[in-house]
Amino acid sequence: MIDLSTFRKLWMNHVRKREKSSKMDIVKYWNERAHDYAEAVKLSNFELGEKVKNILLNEGVISNDCVVLDIGAGPGTIAIPLAKVVKEVIAIEPSREMIKYLKKFSIEYEINNIEVINARWEELSNTNLYGKFDLVLSSHVLWIFPDIDHQINRIINAAKSAAALLKLLELVNGLRELSFLKS
Repeated sequence: MIDLSTFRKLWMNHVRKREKSSKMDIVKYWNERAHDYAEAVKLSNFELGEKVKNILLNEGVISNDCVVLDIGAGPGTIAIPLAKVVKEVIAIEPSREMIKYLKKFSIEYEINNIEVINARWEELSNTNLYGKFDLVLSSHVLWIFPDIDHQINRIINAAKSAAALLKLLELVNGLRELSFLKS
């Protein structure tokens, strides 16, 4: 197992390399790719989100009275399946184009319990988040943050009961487990 100090050094090297090799604006990137990504998610019948939902249900992490925060919700990859079984999903998404698809899919699948916040996670105030959600999910988002320790702590603090970083394993069976930070 790697110690925290070594991890932080490796992470900062990763961030510096990414910044040098790419001056990419992540919101612009996803705005330009929203259509193709959203269509792929829909074509898969929200497969990833369905797997996440089933794991969370099987582990007893979610129920019909839960409020879930989905950080980097995209077109609803996870939010759409979760909204079918929880009280409410708050979807944070900075890409306006991704939000268009999230709203489109919500209407198409007759889902009316998703609130969309058009913002970057790191720009939201901690006071509006602290201990407010039964579950906080982050999938494919952490790589963006240079201050990963701070952002993980914010995720943990926003959760009343559970915070999960999706650990996607590239195995034949796809998603195998979730990493829970708090439960």
